[in-house]
Amino acid sequence: YILKRVYHEDLPKVEAVIKKAFEEKIGYIIEYRIVNMNGALQKVKVHAETYFNENNELINITGTICRL
Repeated sequence: YILKRVYHEDLPKVEAVIKKAFEEKIGYIIEYRIVNMNGALQKVKVHAETYFNENNELINITGTICRL
């Protein structure tokens, strides 16, 4: 759901960071712009941790999203 709100110019960067986090099984911190419910741009900072099971399957993502 949250990726649908990412501003189109920032989407490739966001997708690359998330892909790297999943591949390397690491957390991430990233700043990017979203389009809010009113259609205005809002800058956010995301700090997320990824969790994998013993079969290297993603089981959970936790984190925070803060408006800047």
